Amino acid sequence: MSAQSTPSQRAIPLATLGSVARLLTLTLAVLTTGLISGFFYAYACSVTLGLALLPDEQYVEAMQAINATVRNGVFA
Repeated sequence: MSAQSTPSQRAIPLATLGSVARLLTLTLAVLTTGLISGFFYAYACSVTLGLALLPDEQYVEAMQAINATVRNGVFA
């Protein structure tokens, strides 16, 4: 008998590769979701705090202008 191992003995089981791929995918999904959520939260807080300094009429006009600008082909 040979002391060398065959390729099938050295290979990583497919179940392990699936688990690693699943863990990597879920980890990346959680991280990117958290980053995007944090970005939107920070943006919303900063814009809201800035607009809160305006009088009510100007606040409404500013929000309407933002909404009109966002409504385009990219965000439709």
